[in-house]
Amino acid sequence: MAIADYGPIGGHDVTIGTGLDDLCSADGGQAAAQTIVADEQVVGVIGTSCSGAATAASPLISEAGMVMISGSNTSPALTSDLAGTAGPNYHAGYYRTAHNDLYQGAAAANFALDVLGVGTAAAIHDGDPYTQGLAQAFANAFEAGGGTITGFTAVNKGDTDMVPVLTEVAAGGPELLFFPIFQPEGDFIVQQARDVPGIEAITLMAADGLLNSNYMAIAETEGMYFSGPDIRYGTNYNQSTGQTADAFLAAYNAEWGEDPAAPFWAHSYDATTLLLDAIAAASYDDGGTLVIDRAGVREHLNSVTDYSGIIGLITCDAFGDCGSQKITVIGHADSGDIAASNANVVYEYAPAGSSEGSGDLVAPVIPVRGGTLVMATSQVGAGINHGVASGVGIGNVSSKVFASLVHLDANWEPQPYLAESWEVSEDQMTVTLNLVSGATFHDGAPITSADVKFSIEVVKNNHPFTGMWAPVDSIDTPDDLTVVLNLANPHPALFGSPCQTCLCQSCRSTSWMTARRSTT
Repeated sequence: MAIADYGPIGGHDVTIGTGLDDLCSADGGQAAAQTIVADEQVVGVIGTSCSGAATAASPLISEAGMVMISGSNTSPALTSDLAGTAGPNYHAGYYRTAHNDLYQGAAAANFALDVLGVGTAAAIHDGDPYTQGLAQAFANAFEAGGGTITGFTAVNKGDTDMVPVLTEVAAGGPELLFFPIFQPEGDFIVQQARDVPGIEAITLMAADGLLNSNYMAIAETEGMYFSGPDIRYGTNYNQSTGQTADAFLAAYNAEWGEDPAAPFWAHSYDATTLLLDAIAAASYDDGGTLVIDRAGVREHLNSVTDYSGIIGLITCDAFGDCGSQKITVIGHADSGDIAASNANVVYEYAPAGSSEGSGDLVAPVIPVRGGTLVMATSQVGAGINHGVASGVGIGNVSSKVFASLVHLDANWEPQPYLAESWEVSEDQMTVTLNLVSGATFHDGAPITSADVKFSIEVVKNNHPFTGMWAPVDSIDTPDDLTVVLNLANPHPALFGSPCQTCLCQSCRSTSWMTARRSTT
């Protein structure tokens, strides 16, 4: 699609050659590269898809004087250690728009330490340059941040029984398991982990190798965290074609009937236009023949600075790292709604010097269900239902398990809560409350106007301050979301009362203590 969007170069059409499968392996990468360098019509390469394949393909492409730009390779070994030293698998002519996993490792470790608050972790890889490099980057950053790595181990590609390696992990007692590997091995880990004693409740975290719709559709992946590239592209556009993320996805969906399964589609699009720009800059027409200077293609790519891509601003360093390097962590909540999980960013990170900022850009507190809340109070209440009794000791507790129609702000002004709006008649004898749609009790039962009527009547008949509700002569419920209070006389203090009126679970079941407001 990027080639079609870009159009001809110097009046000459650009065609994409036959796609070659790198098999996500060194052997596959080498075989594909040998085919490519033997074809004199090939000017440049978009690929490989996997870092393991690039380790064998890159030296062959480099020796042939060509360039290769990957939209998804992330192994630090392919570029540099980010401190000026070339990686063991770096070769001139190699570039990438994907991030360097030294950044992703730091982001994943910081998230675990600072947001989840874990102090111990284990990591699993499969020996591949990508998986081992990212697992090591995570382990190094985790220990540098004060954490303890309790286990660093590997599975073999093709393994299906993960119980032995998971048992090894469990022996160290980690709070989190980071496994930046691929499918199908990742499938077996998540499906078997909960049955291994010692790690039944461990936090599971993976990376972009598993950040795809096929993996996230597995039911056992719910509750996992995934690190990967920031795919919130907003209004970013590719300066060579004008393409935006929204427009691309619409066109892709129209063509294929679905969104791209993996997260690096925009990186590959930008990689393609970078290559086409470099070819255009390093070529000239000679009597109808387009002459391309391969050395000039490299020179152009080496000089790329602040190129506007769908992924953001792109600048290539001396070792071919060109991506934005911004990393996010998402929380996966629903295997049936992958789009919602992809949008559920719980943490973001950018390296120092990034145009996006630097360090831990967002580190929200992750809600944790369960546990014990201990409160200090000056009084001890006779109960915890302030619908029938009063006092600080009661209110401190009951306010955590009951919901009210309105609440009073710092200026004692009523603000919407279960009642999203209200109207008072001109004679001030009728108050109509409009309930928020979608509110439920903790058991999932909807909160209706009948529940509100029930609760007001409980308070009116039992609370020692019943005089606050005395002017309410009757209550009508014309529909599930409307409550009409008919007053015997105007009551200016009425909205001081709804903030104390609780919808209790007793009108739904005996478990009245657990009522809460929940909108969907």
